[in-house]
Amino acid sequence: MFRFQLSTERNQVELIANGQGQSIPFQVIGPATEMAFVEELVEQHFGSLCVKPGDLLSFLQNDPWIQESFQSPTVIEGELEEALLDDEAAKDLFQTKPLGQKLVGAGVIDLDELEQVLLDYQPFAANQRLGEFLRLNLKVSGPMLELLINPSLYADRGFNDQRLGERLKDLELISETTLNQALADQRMNGKRLGEILASQGVISEQTAKFFSEAQLTPAGEIEFAS
Repeated sequence: MFRFQLSTERNQVELIANGQGQSIPFQVIGPATEMAFVEELVEQHFGSLCVKPGDLLSFLQNDPWIQESFQSPTVIEGELEEALLDDEAAKDLFQTKPLGQKLVGAGVIDLDELEQVLLDYQPFAANQRLGEFLRLNLKVSGPMLELLINPSLYADRGFNDQRLGERLKDLELISETTLNQALADQRMNGKRLGEILASQGVISEQTAKFFSEAQLTPAGEIEFAS
């Protein structure tokens, strides 16, 4: 059995699971708002509450949203020596990051917006998923969220063969009209498409760089061309 505890000055949340070894289903117990908040972060990060205990503890120790809202996690019960992540470098992989950090990495929002949306989201965490909240309040497109949450869905859609403009249009980051105008400008001045769109303020420079380098692995994970 594994029991991890997250504490605030007033409340406590526990993540509990029975079992050993590989991924096991965790249950979050505590006050409704805090419970829903933690569940959402874990599900957005891992895709479900069925997680390797070591991976979950590492996430609770390193996620900035958890760090901002709770004290350091405490292991109440469970042997974690064999369950802890063997590869520390895995923490830096893009697919291991929470959804908010992925959006920052893709240049869709900045860190200030992420911090503010986290605060704004907490009162709604019990009834609304973070992705839906982001779509409605930051106008992050559905296809963009889908790519970041489930990149494997795009593995069979020709993502790796698409040019930058096609990717941005399909993810609803730019319109077809904007793309056609930028391509016309590119033919006239020879600049890179991402540079043109960023200079027009249509996308950020980070977004242009991100989608110029992003590739999907055969396993459906996002990696970046060297």
